[in-house]
Amino acid sequence: MLENIFANIISIGGFVVIVQVIALLFLCWMFRPTIIKAIEHLLGLQEKDERSANKNDNAGIIIAVFGVLLVSLYASNTHTLENKPPSAERQSEQIEQNIPIEKEEPPVVVDKQTAQTTSNEQKNDTPKSVPAPKQEQSQNIVPIRKDVDGRGISASEPKYEGLVGYVAVGYSDGDDKQSPYNTPWLIKTYERDKQFWNESGNAIEHKTEIVVKKQFLKLDRNIYYHGYLLVQRISDGKEFYINVKNFITKPYWTYKDIKEAAKVGHFIAVYNQKSDYYPVNLDNKKIDLPNGTLVFISGTTGTYGRGRPDNRTHQVEGGYWREDAQRYGGAFFNIEDLTIKY
Repeated sequence: MLENIFANIISIGGFVVIVQVIALLFLCWMFRPTIIKAIEHLLGLQEKDERSANKNDNAGIIIAVFGVLLVSLYASNTHTLENKPPSAERQSEQIEQNIPIEKEEPPVVVDKQTAQTTSNEQKNDTPKSVPAPKQEQSQNIVPIRKDVDGRGISASEPKYEGLVGYVAVGYSDGDDKQSPYNTPWLIKTYERDKQFWNESGNAIEHKTEIVVKKQFLKLDRNIYYHGYLLVQRISDGKEFYINVKNFITKPYWTYKDIKEAAKVGHFIAVYNQKSDYYPVNLDNKKIDLPNGTLVFISGTTGTYGRGRPDNRTHQVEGGYWREDAQRYGGAFFNIEDLTIKY
């Protein structure tokens, strides 16, 4: 009990309260005769021997007054603690436990109309669920790089590994012995036997989308690299080897610019006369072709000298099927007269 009383005294004032109690006791001691007479008069007690009263009663009075004072202080402190708000109790506990105190925000008063409007806005602003994007088939796949040339054409060894590209016919794959109109075009695949590369007997279609897994290249003629690539077909994950000349990074068959497409690879186009220039042969003589004729384009027109086709008016060259000779004949075309078919 005494421990609780002293603890409460310390908690509500500590040293100041003790000083006040001592001062009160001192005043009681100084005016003890008057206080004693007043108490005896109130209680109707007879006067006793002054010495005896001083010895016996003064101590009891002092103790009584001291006890009343302590009880009143204890009651006052208890009342204060009982009326302490919950937040103050939490702060006291947090201070004792060294826990950071979080300030409580005052309540915000919102009228019903504002609350309803806010609720509607939150519903309208709630983002709809978006399906997760599909994962790439391979983490090593790099997006198509149109700034990287295929076919091993590079001033330094090209870095094809991890690159997405396409299988396409090479510049030496099409000749007059085979009809270029027989589609789909098929490209040879190879098998590796140590340092040798043998034809596998299987083929892969022109325009097949692939990703390069490994490369085995060597420098050949300045900016040309020759060799083979281990590639993976994206559609089914099957792997095989191809000649680097059959690897391209640009799907030129989707181009609208015929000349740019001819810089990348071979294609079949439909001829329809629209420009001011008829097709011509190497001797710069006119070739009569009906509209709708399929022609084979093998590249851009080179410089053949005086009296030969002008590469400004006949930007691309290729061939067409000559019914009179039952063979393919060379021809030069204006790009405005052609549309890519395959």
